[in-house]
Amino acid sequence: MNIVTIVLVIAILCWNAIYTTSYGIWTIKDKNIKGGIAILLLAFVSISIPLFLLLKRM
Repeated sequence: MNIVTIVLVIAILCWNAIYTTSYGIWTIKDKNIKGGIAILLLAFVSISIPLFLLLKRM
Protein backbone atom coordinates (compact mmCIF):
# COMPACT_ATOMS: atom_id res chain seq x y z
CA MET A 1 0.00 0.00 0.00
CA ASN A 2 1.06 3.54 -0.61
CA ILE A 3 2.36 5.41 2.44
CA VAL A 4 0.08 8.37 1.69
CA THR A 5 -2.95 6.08 1.74
CA ILE A 6 -1.92 4.59 5.07
CA VAL A 7 -1.38 8.02 6.64
CA LEU A 8 -4.73 9.23 5.29
CA VAL A 9 -6.58 6.18 6.63
CA ILE A 10 -4.96 6.55 10.06
CA ALA A 11 -5.81 10.27 10.14
CA ILE A 12 -9.46 9.55 9.32
CA LEU A 13 -9.59 6.80 11.96
CA CYS A 14 -8.10 9.15 14.58
CA TRP A 15 -10.67 11.82 13.75
CA ASN A 16 -13.44 9.22 13.97
CA ALA A 17 -12.16 7.96 17.33
CA ILE A 18 -11.93 11.44 18.86
CA TYR A 19 -15.32 12.56 17.55
CA THR A 20 -17.22 9.40 18.49
CA THR A 21 -15.58 9.02 21.90
CA SER A 22 -16.29 12.63 22.84
CA TYR A 23 -19.92 12.20 21.78
CA GLY A 24 -20.15 9.02 23.88
CA ILE A 25 -18.75 10.81 26.94
CA TRP A 26 -21.14 13.72 26.39
CA THR A 27 -24.04 11.25 26.18
CA ILE A 28 -22.97 9.60 29.44
CA LYS A 29 -22.75 13.00 31.16
CA ASP A 30 -26.25 13.78 29.84
CA LYS A 31 -27.56 10.92 32.06
CA ASN A 32 -27.91 8.38 29.25
CA ILE A 33 -25.53 5.68 30.47
CA LYS A 34 -26.71 2.85 28.18
CA GLY A 35 -26.60 5.04 25.10
CA GLY A 36 -23.15 6.34 25.98
CA ILE A 37 -21.78 2.84 26.46
CA ALA A 38 -23.29 1.78 23.14
CA ILE A 39 -21.63 4.73 21.40
CA LEU A 40 -18.27 3.94 23.02
CA LEU A 41 -18.56 0.31 21.86
CA LEU A 42 -19.37 1.57 18.38
CA ALA A 43 -16.27 3.78 18.50
CA PHE A 44 -14.12 0.81 19.53
CA VAL A 45 -15.47 -1.40 16.74
CA SER A 46 -15.26 1.34 14.10
CA ILE A 47 -11.56 1.79 14.91
CA SER A 48 -10.46 -1.78 15.58
CA ILE A 49 -11.87 -3.46 12.45
CA PRO A 50 -10.30 -1.04 9.92
CA LEU A 51 -6.98 -1.09 11.79
CA PHE A 52 -7.01 -4.89 11.81
CA LEU A 53 -7.68 -5.00 8.08
CA LEU A 54 -5.02 -2.36 7.42
CA LEU A 55 -2.39 -4.28 9.37
CA LYS A 56 -3.43 -7.55 7.75
CA ARG A 57 -2.86 -6.15 4.24
CA MET A 58 0.60 -4.78 5.04
